[in-house]
Amino acid sequence: MLNQADELFIQPYSGVKYYNKRYDILINKETALRITDMKPNKWLDTLYLINIFFNIPHYNRLNVQIQNENNDVIGYIIKEGGFFKMKDFHLFNAEKELIATIKAESKLSKLRLTILRNESEWGYSEGSLTAMDFSIVDSQTKETITVLRKRSPIYETVQENIEKGMDGYYVKTADSLEETLIRIACAISIDQHYN
Repeated sequence: MLNQADELFIQPYSGVKYYNKRYDILINKETALRITDMKPNKWLDTLYLINIFFNIPHYNRLNVQIQNENNDVIGYIIKEGGFFKMKDFHLFNAEKELIATIKAESKLSKLRLTILRNESEWGYSEGSLTAMDFSIVDSQTKETITVLRKRSPIYETVQENIEKGMDGYYVKTADSLEETLIRIACAISIDQHYN
């Protein structure tokens, strides 16, 4: 299903229990993929709740798996928690081989993501706290690879808009699964820093 879609919508799952740890990836407003926490930990969940009030994105640890419609794992995103230094996001394929590392640098209201593949810079994205579009730019050619668009989906009923209407990210799929996973990981990284 993923390789047949032109665009995905990455929607954070609402609810305090899953705060910043679960996402649904929709194709035509239907759940096609799911991003879920691999190792729930009650002590760390308490720290997530504290983070809601103090908004400390540096601390957030992330240890999630990306599952397809058959619940098969197609990738992993792992980020260590830390108070004083932003930690990198590591993206792995289903075989747990490193695909990319996403380094985040935050200065006041600006965020820069540097995407490393095979330990060399592959691309980057820059945006501000108020940005709605985040371009991923090829480091070599300086051409835009894709644009991640932060939007709220519009559903048919008011009830659906209330239940599912959280801001999410529209992401164009790529020709390869690995590059699509990099785009998904970038959207998750942006969401982790701005929520």
